[in-house]
Amino acid sequence: MKEKLKSNWKSGITVSFVSLPLSISLAVAAGATPLMGVITAIWAGLVASVLGGSNYNIVGPTGALSGILVVYALSYGVAILPFLAILSGLFILLVYILRFERYIIFIPSSVIHGFTLGVAFIIALGQLNFSLGITGIAQHERLIANIGETFLNLERTNL
Repeated sequence: MKEKLKSNWKSGITVSFVSLPLSISLAVAAGATPLMGVITAIWAGLVASVLGGSNYNIVGPTGALSGILVVYALSYGVAILPFLAILSGLFILLVYILRFERYIIFIPSSVIHGFTLGVAFIIALGQLNFSLGITGIAQHERLIANIGETFLNLERTNL
């Protein structure tokens, strides 16, 4: 483990600093504070530097689950997010132990493209209030309700 730490510490710190802006934006998109995003980026880089060991592995933030995380953050508060991170890590560990990754080749590319497009729409539509400068409106659990709330308050646009 000491050798891994010695050979990967620079890359871990580099990834932490490169991923800061994305981590901050994903934290805000999930309903958390920017500071939580900064802390997450730094810890993820440090943990990746200790546990990482593949030349082909890239560790960093991703927006694929931000639409799901914001629903949980709105429903249960941002305190649920660390629990969800640990739970998802345990699921990934279970998939690795059971070697389920070999079945990924059976997922059609159209499913992957559809998932990616859906995530892009969820992220983009979830950021309408921020991009239009609309603040102080009610937040709902459902994305479609938030979009409706945004369009009902278009007169509050502040670009």
